[in-house]
Amino acid sequence: MKLKLIIIAMALTGLLTWQVRTAPETRTEYRDVLAIHASASKRVPALRGPAQINRKEDLLQEATKKHGYQLRVESETEGVITKLKGQVAESSQGGSSFDPKNPEMIRSHALEVLKDFAELLGIEEISSLSLKGLAPGQSTAQVTFEQSNRDASLEPWGKITMNFGPRGELLNLDSSYLPHVEISNSKVIGSEAAVQSAELSLTRFQNAQPSEFQQLPSVAKSIIWISRVSGGVAKGHHAYQVQVAGRRVIVDAETSRILSQRDQRYD
Repeated sequence: MKLKLIIIAMALTGLLTWQVRTAPETRTEYRDVLAIHASASKRVPALRGPAQINRKEDLLQEATKKHGYQLRVESETEGVITKLKGQVAESSQGGSSFDPKNPEMIRSHALEVLKDFAELLGIEEISSLSLKGLAPGQSTAQVTFEQSNRDASLEPWGKITMNFGPRGELLNLDSSYLPHVEISNSKVIGSEAAVQSAELSLTRFQNAQPSEFQQLPSVAKSIIWISRVSGGVAKGHHAYQVQVAGRRVIVDAETSRILSQRDQRYD
């Protein structure tokens, strides 16, 4: 009888010891899993889960087959494509009615490409883009779209440039489109005050002469100036882009502070 009691006591003691030793480790591992999951959920963009990856691959395969020859992804950020590169289609793959000298045909074709690649480029609304430039050519053509927010174009980001071959094949696509933009100020000053701030800054710090401002009238354009992009979110400011005496000056639309200057006379 005493032997049985001793065996039972030893078994209970071993069980309690095992629970004490293993329980904290189990809780720690569970907290680690939660921490890893929470951290990962902040980093994972829209097209990163298994289902989204499959959808992305399907969209890419369909779009590249339709618009490119040996088209491949060169770079992407946060699951969003930023650069595509292709090759001139072989003559045996002719049959296209595309004419790189026809502006209207180029524009229509570029809009079709933009629509088919929209999700892969992180574009939620095509209406946030407008045609900025179109350059026909004998054998190639180029189209540039610019992104707007609250009726003001984004600078220096928010551009999508496409280059097409003689048959309309996509040779190159560069995108700095920003899916998420946070604006941190309000528009307070007008364009005239922005011009005055830009001219005053150039006079004080760039040794510009007042006579330079009279040769070519200063022009101010309302923009959203992107100062920083982090974690897929762009930080923007209401601003004015002032072209004055061959310089580009970015003026904060709330404080009149100079955000950026660039001498374009020697570009």
